[in-house]
Amino acid sequence: MGLKITGYGLSEYVADRMNIFDAFIVCLSLFEMIFLTGSGSSFSAFRAVRILRVFRVLRVTRLIRSLKFMKLMITALGSAIS
Repeated sequence: MGLKITGYGLSEYVADRMNIFDAFIVCLSLFEMIFLTGSGSSFSAFRAVRILRVFRVLRVTRLIRSLKFMKLMITALGSAIS
């Protein structure tokens, strides 16, 4: 997030909704790590943030599936691994 803000500048970074979504997830994750991890409580109100992290991963996966060349590369890697 910091590198994107540095590279794009704050005004261009905020112009993209997915960047705002990513910043929201990063801020909530940092808050959870700093304030709630050391409390020793097994319950965390921010466990739902994990679901939002999955949405970020799915966005990248959807992009990879849309590119035919990357699909070919993933198929080749999958067959090589098995």
